[in-house]
Amino acid sequence: MSTFCNKELSKSEGKITGKYCGQRWCVTCNRIRTGELINTYLPEVKDIEDPRFITLTLKNCTGEQLRDRVKWMIKAWSRIQKKITRKNGIKGYRKLEVTHNQRFNDFHPHFHAIVSGQDNAREIIKIWLQECNKAGIESDPLWQDERKADLKSMKELFKYTTKILPKKPKGKTWEEVFSDLKRVKSFLQGQDVIYRALVRVRCFQPFGFKPVKEESKEEEKLQVAAQETALNIPDGVYIRDGRGNWEHIEFNIKIHNRPLTEQVIKLVSLMGGNYIRI
Repeated sequence: MSTFCNKELSKSEGKITGKYCGQRWCVTCNRIRTGELINTYLPEVKDIEDPRFITLTLKNCTGEQLRDRVKWMIKAWSRIQKKITRKNGIKGYRKLEVTHNQRFNDFHPHFHAIVSGQDNAREIIKIWLQECNKAGIESDPLWQDERKADLKSMKELFKYTTKILPKKPKGKTWEEVFSDLKRVKSFLQGQDVIYRALVRVRCFQPFGFKPVKEESKEEEKLQVAAQETALNIPDGVYIRDGRGNWEHIEFNIKIHNRPLTEQVIKLVSLMGGNYIRI
């Protein structure tokens, strides 16, 4: 499904319509989701008084344990949030992230969060350690982190839940990275375990803000993107080629050969592609 995400677009009566897969591992859909989260929440988050960036971690687990560990973390966070809200009131958002250690083939689920006030941040870490201790899950105060948040750290939390591409060592090209088939296979197997563990898990959660109207289903939100455009191109169906360019099936018009205007850039962005200035 994701291989053909937004592969085909239709233009009719000034509207460009395309279908997205909506999957977490899709680069295109993740870019859209990240943009929507930033546009929706960043203006309010920037107004948080004394924003603090915190990291809550625990001991790595096996792939078989990951699903249960993630579900426990979500419940533990819910208990922490209720305690802090009743006591002090709190505003911010938290993000669940999972990384895969290929060397030991274990997984590291953890929370990043931005919350209002240093006292709240430190109280959250204290209660988190208590929750881990009650559940018999190994953790340590030294593994946790709390610092002042800046705009960069705020934006970072809106990004991917897990790394979509393997790590590229300094000085190596992507061709060299993907030529190591054993390492790539290990990376993909780890990704498969992570995405299976995160099925129906809410990875991003704001709290303390006014409720934001959301679609009933996230997948439906990403299925169709339509927008009015004044570009003078023929109605019909456009297909994306292997290089990310868009070509009209019938008229053989390549949009990337058209003059670089704001409208063309807007159209290419709408289609999920990239326009490179040369």
